[in-house]
Amino acid sequence: MSERKRLLDDEVGTCFKHGEISVGLIYPNSYFVGMSNLGFQTMYDRLNRIPDVSCQRIFLSQPPLSLERGNLLSDFEILAFSISFELDYLNVLKMLDPVGIPLHSSDRDDSHPLILAGGFAPSSNPEPLAMFIDAFLIGEGEEVITEFMNIYRTLRGKLRRRELLRELTQVQGVYVPSTEEKQPVKRRWVKNLDDFDTASCILTPNTEFGDMFLIELTRGCPRQCRFCLAGSVCKPFRFRTPERVLHLVQKGLKMRKKIGLVSLEITSYPYLDKVLSEILNMGGIVSLSSFRPGRWQNEVIKALKKSGQETIAIAPETGSERLRRVIGKDVSEEEVLEQVKVAAANGVKHIKLYFLIGLPTETDTDVQALLELVRKVKKVAAPRITVSVNPFVPKPATPFQWTPMEEASVLSSRLRMIRRELGRIGGVNLIHESVKWSLWQGILARGDRKVGEVIENTYRIGDWRKAFREVGIDPEFYLERVRGKEETFPWDHLIQGYDKNVLYEEYIKATTPDLIMRLS
Repeated sequence: MSERKRLLDDEVGTCFKHGEISVGLIYPNSYFVGMSNLGFQTMYDRLNRIPDVSCQRIFLSQPPLSLERGNLLSDFEILAFSISFELDYLNVLKMLDPVGIPLHSSDRDDSHPLILAGGFAPSSNPEPLAMFIDAFLIGEGEEVITEFMNIYRTLRGKLRRRELLRELTQVQGVYVPSTEEKQPVKRRWVKNLDDFDTASCILTPNTEFGDMFLIELTRGCPRQCRFCLAGSVCKPFRFRTPERVLHLVQKGLKMRKKIGLVSLEITSYPYLDKVLSEILNMGGIVSLSSFRPGRWQNEVIKALKKSGQETIAIAPETGSERLRRVIGKDVSEEEVLEQVKVAAANGVKHIKLYFLIGLPTETDTDVQALLELVRKVKKVAAPRITVSVNPFVPKPATPFQWTPMEEASVLSSRLRMIRRELGRIGGVNLIHESVKWSLWQGILARGDRKVGEVIENTYRIGDWRKAFREVGIDPEFYLERVRGKEETFPWDHLIQGYDKNVLYEEYIKATTPDLIMRLS
């Protein structure tokens, strides 16, 4: 049995549809990663709800074939990339090139599929991919994809490719990089989440969440942590009504006993107690996503116990309260430890702690505080602990878009110290991203169109540092440089819903001592 057929046989909810307009929806990573992504599943559902559109899924494989019918990418009229992470940009080229689709938008003609891209990463800064993509959908896709397809339907076959793309910019949120000037593009937001059911539409055991039915509770975050892109561009904080959530729960319980409630910060959902109580009353159990440390509602504790949830994730981000103030994370050490105690007392056996290193103004003292916090967590509850430590990558549209990324030598030294000291504690598992690929992510996150040349060279030769040398530009321009207040960023033409001056004030408030030191 082929791998494609095996995956299909394991699925519930697959859509096999014929339509005049064929769309290949691509997640440029593995099936396991792509089908764990609720946004990707939602776009698959939305496209197949459009009457004359048939949508098939495509994942990173060789050769890249559609899952539903085994078609090549070149067989589709439209190819739509859903990209969550900057490190998947290279995979866009890896998927287009082998099937003979020109990598550059300017080299394609009317015989080639229209290449679209959306998702969290390119919506914050599409410029590194600009030479490869015909049109970007900026922001949340549920509404914009229907409007886009409506205009496309009326114009397909009547206009040449260039004129068609120009007309498609009538849709708010559509950005066509080949237009002569960068016109302002307004990000799309869904005003009322109840208008769209963001929940599992295909169930399969071959994902991270294979034993549960996922439902999105909220979008955005009411907290304003200075490092967080979602908190900045997904404003205002929105949530589904409990009535709509429970309607989806009833649907999900017909297929899975466990309901996975998805939110950037789940305890901010104002109806959490009501929803948890009703799920338990219906005979379901729950899985709750990452918690903000603090006082838990009684229903949260009851749900943890009844559901037998053995793992929770907590994100202190740093070990020291000084550094948490710098990044705007309003969480105390006491709250973290209290949450661990309550979790352990209610059956949780595995604590995941998420930290960042290389944050603005960080010192070795802050890293020592991280280690000390892990020791205290181990002491108060003695659970199994996984510590995730990742280099901080400054992102567009946040107060830290001006800040340099920490040097590779410093990041590597701090990771070595953390690995050594955690090894002495015992019962602690350390996971982390590599410094090299975190730096590459940092370049892609704040890159301009010149970085597109580096992406292409990296695809050809396999080494981004060597690719920079061949292109003749310095990676440190994107990594270690302090940006000035008046600098125009590659993403400034996107209207993302924030005030750049306010972001800069937050940046200065957080980093002034360090900034003065660097410029002196």
